[in-house]
Amino acid sequence: MILPLQQITFEALGTAWNLQYASERPDALLPEKISREIMRINRLFSRFDPGSQLSQLNKNRHGNMTPEFMELFVLAEKYVLQTDGRFTPLASPMHFGYVESFLTHVPVAQKSQHINMDWHLLKRHDHTLTLAPGQFLDFGGIGKGYLIDRLMPILLTASPHVLIDGGGDIRVAGGDGSGGAWRLGLEDPTEHGDERILELWDGALATSGTYRRKWGAFHHLISAQEGGPKAHAPLAISAQAPTATLADVAATTLMVTPADERAAMASKLQVRWGSWSKSGWSGWNGGSSLIIRPMRVVCVGYPHSYPCPIPSPTFLCFPCCKKP
Repeated sequence: MILPLQQITFEALGTAWNLQYASERPDALLPEKISREIMRINRLFSRFDPGSQLSQLNKNRHGNMTPEFMELFVLAEKYVLQTDGRFTPLASPMHFGYVESFLTHVPVAQKSQHINMDWHLLKRHDHTLTLAPGQFLDFGGIGKGYLIDRLMPILLTASPHVLIDGGGDIRVAGGDGSGGAWRLGLEDPTEHGDERILELWDGALATSGTYRRKWGAFHHLISAQEGGPKAHAPLAISAQAPTATLADVAATTLMVTPADERAAMASKLQVRWGSWSKSGWSGWNGGSSLIIRPMRVVCVGYPHSYPCPIPSPTFLCFPCCKKP
């Protein structure tokens, strides 16, 4: 039986969202559940909300953070160490002379200041964080993927066949409801118009690039090693991973990794990747498609002491799931 695709579209966090799930009828309660979760995550991690926990930490330089804030912080720290600092939430474009508002997309000049991106100077004791002088946290390189992963269990209460597209960062589960994999398009940033199609059953795809968010000679991808926008970056890099969080991190990290080190970095992160240059698409690197068939996984405890909405998951919906 081929199930019709239900669709939810909206604007949030400065980008267009397209959520699809295969079901005979739409779930009337789903949009409100999704809206509440997005607002909740935004109140934790948004740098544009002065009342968010992130903004308060950056303002006060010290704070006792909630368990969920620390969950994302610890996850980000894992990738900082795994990538030898190529990925870092201390590398925020808003502190290198420009800010991009989610509402206006207009770069706003800011007073230059000393930026400290030495991760080891950031102090953590249990749930308490203390920023060193010149340090500012920004989860822009991991936050959208994290949000997508948080939305996935909510949509799975309506259908096992789900697609979440948050401004081009995508996570899918269970195929498209017709017996086939989801077909995902990779936008060609060159003038060739050579779009690529990826068929994916379960997993995530994220793309990071310099061709959209750019102001003159500068773009939003900050290299901790270079102390500013990455020089000689490709037009775009796409990464495929089990979760949107990892795909988001990998795409960002590979963009600021030197070309001769990208393959080793992708292998370390265990992702599949490809890049766009002015001459076109590089092709996929890192072997065959990682997640083209359904996986069998088990839930080992949903975080934050509330019941897992998917007691018998068919894919890696969150860190509480693992392969048996």
